[in-house]
Amino acid sequence: MTMLIFGFGFSQVGINNTSPQSTLDIKSKGNTAATKALSVTNSGNTEIITLSDIGNLGVSVSSPQKKMDIDAGNDAIRIRNLASTSAVNSDGTVRILVYDTSNGNINYRLGKQVQSVTLNNNESATITDITGGVNGTLLIRSAVNSVAPGANMTATFNYARRGLGLLGVASDITPAPTSTRADAGDGVGVLYTVTGSLISFSITKPSANTITITNLSGVQRGFTISTEAL
Repeated sequence: MTMLIFGFGFSQVGINNTSPQSTLDIKSKGNTAATKALSVTNSGNTEIITLSDIGNLGVSVSSPQKKMDIDAGNDAIRIRNLASTSAVNSDGTVRILVYDTSNGNINYRLGKQVQSVTLNNNESATITDITGGVNGTLLIRSAVNSVAPGANMTATFNYARRGLGLLGVASDITPAPTSTRADAGDGVGVLYTVTGSLISFSITKPSANTITITNLSGVQRGFTISTEAL
């Protein structure tokens, strides 16, 4: 094996590279998953770090199959000093990591989506639920900029495809808001109407992954719709 090393007075070193652009600049001889740009072994001749020529990094894996391929040896994987956040993504989604015990892959799934609409009286909006869940929980919140009784309402539903089941309505007023359940008009879907002193709306699911909400409050209202797949 021939290895060409070039160095300059300002401490840039090139391996197989006559014009290094960084402190250590390595040019590999291959460009496939079967060839390696970097391999580190310990004193027992066990390969502990591997970087393939397509950019897959292996930790205790000599032939990494993913961008990061770690053999934890039935131990934990530690990430220190992660930032904490309560923010959602720009599309309103909250995504969670899922570990596949059959192959060790870590992927994400959409755990929750939060969307907001502002509607005039009798105006409707249809939103798309991209969490992909056939069954789940739907939460609708509306709040008026006021401390008056009934100015804050939260309604929670279970859903199964197009079916809806009201779990409860929370509002700081007595008597509590009322609700009615009806056929959506096609013999399949369900239409719920929730009526409060300051906030009223109807909700239905035209399809398994869409939700239509109509403001029935008499004036403009804002609604936050949260869906969480089961």
